[in-house]
Amino acid sequence: AWIVGLLFVSPVLWMVLTSLHSEPDAATNPPSFFAPLTLDGYANFFGAASGASPWPPLINSFSASVVSTILVLA
Repeated sequence: AWIVGLLFVSPVLWMVLTSLHSEPDAATNPPSFFAPLTLDGYANFFGAASGASPWPPLINSFSASVVSTILVLA
């Protein structure tokens, strides 16, 4: 069960680790495990550089998924 659990969790962990690398470091092949980690991608997403807010599209997606789930369950 532990091996199966690790197989299911490992892609998620890989995705989170890759999101913490800079763009050039994330695009290297083979990937570098010792590249410096940064939160710049998340800062740009939340509008540090442009001032744009990601919350309206995120709330729209969240509400559409909740309504869709409720309709399917009903």
